[in-house]
Amino acid sequence: MNKGTIKSIITALLLTVISTAARGQVLYGNPVVRLDCPEPSVLDDRENSGYFYLYTSQTVLEPATKRAVNLPIFRSTDLVNWEFVGDGFPNGHPDWVKGANLWSPDINYIDGRYVLYYSLGKWGGAFCSSCRVAVADSPEGPFEDYDKLIDFRTTGTLNATDPCYFKDHNGSFLLWGGFGGGIFGIELTEDGLFVKPGAKKKLLASVNAEAPLLYEKDGWYYLFASAGACRRGERSTYHILVGRAKHPMGPFTGPDGQPMLKLNYKNTILASSRDRVFVGPGHNSEIITDDEGNDWVLYQSFYAADGYATRQLCLDRIKWNYNGWPYFEAGEPSGSGKRPVFGAIVPKPKPKVKPEAKPEVPVEPETKPQKAADTATGLTGDTGVKTITTTNETVKKTETTDKKSKNARSEETFKVVEPVKVTEPEVVTNPDDEFIQLPGGYSQPRAPYQEELEMFHRLTKNSGLVLTPELVSTQVVAGLNYKFVCKCEDATHRSVGKCQIVVYKPLSGDPEITEMSLLK
Repeated sequence: MNKGTIKSIITALLLTVISTAARGQVLYGNPVVRLDCPEPSVLDDRENSGYFYLYTSQTVLEPATKRAVNLPIFRSTDLVNWEFVGDGFPNGHPDWVKGANLWSPDINYIDGRYVLYYSLGKWGGAFCSSCRVAVADSPEGPFEDYDKLIDFRTTGTLNATDPCYFKDHNGSFLLWGGFGGGIFGIELTEDGLFVKPGAKKKLLASVNAEAPLLYEKDGWYYLFASAGACRRGERSTYHILVGRAKHPMGPFTGPDGQPMLKLNYKNTILASSRDRVFVGPGHNSEIITDDEGNDWVLYQSFYAADGYATRQLCLDRIKWNYNGWPYFEAGEPSGSGKRPVFGAIVPKPKPKVKPEAKPEVPVEPETKPQKAADTATGLTGDTGVKTITTTNETVKKTETTDKKSKNARSEETFKVVEPVKVTEPEVVTNPDDEFIQLPGGYSQPRAPYQEELEMFHRLTKNSGLVLTPELVSTQVVAGLNYKFVCKCEDATHRSVGKCQIVVYKPLSGDPEITEMSLLK
C-alpha cells in the first residue's frame, strides 16, 4: 500500500470521527449512508408521509449474507440520517432478460400514486437494456411493474438505462441514457405511463454522458449528467457535468457556449477530491430545497475508509453563481458541513388511486414489438428483522418482510471546467482511462481472427440480436481496443443496419464492451 493510499484512508477515518461528533444539531459528515447506494433517487414525500424517501439500484446491503435487495428503500426526516425500510420489489423484479439487474430508479409522485421509472439491464448488455415504469400506493412499495417504455427495439438506442421523468407546462418527458448511447428525451402521455403516440426521440447529449437529471430554475432547464469510469473503485474517473437550455428538450449548452452534443463535453462541476478520500462522485439525485432556500443533492462516491469497495451515499449543497450556473464548493465532495434545515411538516391524508387499465397505445416505430413476459425470479432470502449500521445513524429495517432478490458504463479522462471562480480540482487519471479520447490510432480494418470472434461472441451472446463481425481494427493503449464493424439483425434475422462495437482488453483482467453505436 503506497503512502498516498494510506494518507487517504487516515483522512477518511478522521472524517468518520468528525462526522460522528458533528451529528448533533448543526453539522453532518459524508458519507451519510456508509453502505452500497448506487444511482440514488430521492422524493420529498413529507406532505404525505412525513419523510424523504431514497431509492437505489439493486445491491447487496449485507455482504455476509450475499443476498441482493432488488430496490433498496430508505427514509429520513433530514437527508442526513437514513433508515432502511425494505425492498420495493420484495417478490423479485421482472426478468425479461436472464440475469438482468434493476438499475437507476427514478421516483415520482404523480396523480396520487408513486410512479417509479427504472432500468433493467446487464453490464456490457447495451442491446438488451430497457426503461420501465412501475406503480405503488405507498412510497415503501411494493411496486407493481406496469409496462416497458424504452428499449433498443423500440427506439434504436443503445444502453437504454438511467431514466429521468420531468413534467411542466411543456408536457411530460422521459430522459434516459447510458454510456455509449447518448442521452435522449421523448414526450410521454399526461399520466407518465406511456410514450405519447407519434412522439419522436431527441438526442440531448453525446455518447460520453449518462445518468440525466433535469431541473428547472428561473426559466432555465438544467441538464445534469455524469461521465467517466464509474465502477473502478480507486481508479474511477466519474464526475458530474451540467448544461442548460430554454426548453426541456434542449439544445443544452455550457457557460462557454459548448453544446452538450459535443463528444467529451467538459463543463464539470463535481469531481474526485484532491486527497482521494472521495473518488468518482456522480449519478446525482433530484435537487431538494431546504427551509432556508438552500439546494441539496445526493450522489454516489467511492470512499477511502471503505477501501473504495462500494459506492456510498454523499450529500452536498449546490450553489448558484450570479449568472445562474450551479457549482459545488471547491468542485469536490465535502467531508463535513452545515446540515440542511427542515422543520416539521404534518402529513396530509391522500386518497389512494388505483392504476387504470392499460390503454392500447402505439409505440414508435410503426410496429410495437411483442412485450416480453415478466417473471418474478431471484434469490430466496430468509425473513427476519435486520439492523444495518451506518456512521451517521443506525439504520434499521422497520418491518419484517420476505425478500427475494434477483450494476455498464463508461470511462474517459477529463479536466474540470468551472462555471464560477472556484478552485480547480486536481484530477488523477490512469493510462487505461484515456483510450476513449485518443484520436485515431487504429490499425487498418481487416477480417477478425478466430480468437477475436470468440471473444466478441462471448461478450455479446445475451444481446438479443444476431451480430456478425465483418471488420476489426485495433488500437494499442494500456492493453488493446478492438473496434468491430458488424452486421446487425434482430432475432428474426431482419436487418437493423450496421453497428460499431469497441471492446477493451486490458493487460490483465477480462475484456469488456466500452462503446456501442449504430452506423448511418
